[in-house]
Amino acid sequence: MSASVSIQTATRHNVLTVPIQSITTRTDLLSDSLKKSLTVNESVENVFVVKGDTLQVRKITTGIQDLNNIEVLTGLQEGEMVVTGPFSGISKTLKSGTKVTIEDSDKKK
Repeated sequence: MSASVSIQTATRHNVLTVPIQSITTRTDLLSDSLKKSLTVNESVENVFVVKGDTLQVRKITTGIQDLNNIEVLTGLQEGEMVVTGPFSGISKTLKSGTKVTIEDSDKKK
């Protein structure tokens, strides 16, 4: 016999969150000095923020999360546009300084 259980350990209201898939811990995005200062098991969480028509990497500090979203404690302001996908781009190929075009997903339907 087996069972699946979900236990809610913490709840916060009126906090800034982003989708979990928008966060990356890629070390190639870090400055050399920051890479050298990290310990073996330490990572830095980053998101890609759209500034005008260009991507900017932003270091963030995160808090609690659920299955889909994670709380952002520092590094972002409400209203900033964060890249949420595709995951392969966020996790492997996107770089700071990349030019982007914003598309309205509603127009594609």
